[in-house]
Amino acid sequence: MTWCRQLHHHPFSVPSFLLLLQVLVESWRLLVPSAIQSSHLGFPVASAQLSLWADRSLLMHIIESLPTKGKSLTHPRCPRRRPDLQKQIPPQLFLVLNGLLVPEVYEHILHGVHNPIPPQIEIIRVKWKAGLERLSYNISVTSLNRTLLHNPLLNVAFSGQIPAMESDVQITLACTGKLSGFASFELRLDIRREFEALRKIPHLEFVAQKYCLTYKQSKWFQIKCYCRAHCQQLAARGRLKMSRKKCNRQCRHYVRLHT
Repeated sequence: MTWCRQLHHHPFSVPSFLLLLQVLVESWRLLVPSAIQSSHLGFPVASAQLSLWADRSLLMHIIESLPTKGKSLTHPRCPRRRPDLQKQIPPQLFLVLNGLLVPEVYEHILHGVHNPIPPQIEIIRVKWKAGLERLSYNISVTSLNRTLLHNPLLNVAFSGQIPAMESDVQITLACTGKLSGFASFELRLDIRREFEALRKIPHLEFVAQKYCLTYKQSKWFQIKCYCRAHCQQLAARGRLKMSRKKCNRQCRHYVRLHT
């Protein structure tokens, strides 16, 4: 569920990331041609069987939150809008597509512990649907470092039936704010069909990381990003009467005094 951030290795390169997405799309067509129904854009889409995926909006949010080349997550940056990337990213990035696991995506997730989630990403929202199948599930998400990261929260029950229609699965990754550092968490997902004689769905299990900030660092980062966006809006409207740098400095001072 953190696959977007895990599809590359440092230093980060948006072009290389997009190239990998294109390779994945072509891989889906070669691996599961009978399971894929192509949309008018040529991307695979979920049909009547189990599918699990992340939407383009999540991929964009993570890409826009990544540090610039040569910098690490210990120096987080404010999200920068990249509308130019939208047409280069598939509408969905599938982990399971029409009942079949997409191995390239899963392998990158398994190596995701080496590529942590940026601190400003607090909610991972993915989608799933059972289609015409009757599927039960068991899911757990556990923090492996509770000094840094609270046990992640889910918006679904730990066990139940996967809805036939598309629905959200939301994971909230809340840091404790006590210390800064890399916090690991483990996700397990077991899905079973009503009739076990049918093709077995692979058990999904992996460890991922998130970089956490202290309360003080987090507050400063929020102020910094708020003021950056505020001054950008003023400049875009032609209402900025000073330099962008001075606007940011005055805004930060004002917000600190009133919060």
